[in-house]
Amino acid sequence: MNRVSMGTCMNKMHVFLSWFKDGVNPNADAYVVVDVLRFSTTVITALGIGFKRVYATPSLDKALALSRARDIPLAAEVEGIKPPMANLDNSPFEILSIGGTYVGSGRKELVIRSTAGALLTITLAKINVNTYIGSTINASALARKLMEKGYGTINIACAGYKAKEFAIEDLIGAGAIIHEIMKLCNDITLNEEGLAAYYLYKSVSNSLKEVFSQSKSGKIVLSTGHDHDIEIASDVNSSITVPKVTGISEDEIAIIERI
Repeated sequence: MNRVSMGTCMNKMHVFLSWFKDGVNPNADAYVVVDVLRFSTTVITALGIGFKRVYATPSLDKALALSRARDIPLAAEVEGIKPPMANLDNSPFEILSIGGTYVGSGRKELVIRSTAGALLTITLAKINVNTYIGSTINASALARKLMEKGYGTINIACAGYKAKEFAIEDLIGAGAIIHEIMKLCNDITLNEEGLAAYYLYKSVSNSLKEVFSQSKSGKIVLSTGHDHDIEIASDVNSSITVPKVTGISEDEIAIIERI
C-alpha cells in the first residue's frame, strides 16, 4: 500500500481500487461504482435534473416490466444501441435534453437498463448499502460526502467494458475521485491500482475528451451519434449530485436516490 499526505483531514483513510464484481474488498465501509461511459454519468445527470429516484438493473425484461408497472420512463441500451421499447438511451445528453419533460409532468422516477454499471451496483449494495455512484462529473462533491461520512476504508470499483474488460475511462474516473479525496485528506493510503488511477488522471486531465473518444466504449458512443455524452463525461466536477443506493428490491433492482 502507498501512503500519500496532502489535504487537511484528521482521520486515516484507506482507498482501494478494484475491477468488476469479483475484485471488491468485502470489508470496505463504503463502495463507489464508477462506469463513466455511461451508467454513472447518466444516473448523476438524471438525479441532477430532478428525477427523485432511479431504478437500475442489467435485465431489460425487468426494466421494461418496472417501467410499465410504475408508468415511468425507461432509459436503456443493449450493445450500445437503444432498444425500440425504451423511451431514452442510456445517455446523459438525452436525459438533459428530454428527461425534463417527464420530470415536469410529475413522472419523477426513471429505470435504467445497463450491463456493467447496474450489475456492479447491485452486487456491492448487497454487501453494504453504503454504495455510491461516482464519475468524473461529480468527483469533488462525492469526495466531500465521503469525507463528511468519515469512512475509514473506501472501495472504488470500476465497472469496466461489459463488466469484464479494462476501460480506461473508468480508471480515469476513479483517479479523478481519488484526486479530490486527496485534496481533503492528509493521510490516505492507496493500493497500486489506486495510485495508478491518480497519476493517470493527473497526466490526462486536460485532454479527457480526446482520451475518452479513443477508448473502446467511447468509440461505440461516437458510432451511435452520442458525441455529446463524451463532452458531458469530460466536464470534470460539473455536477454536485451524489447518488447513493437506498435499497434493493425483491427482484434485485437497485434503488438509487440523491443524498
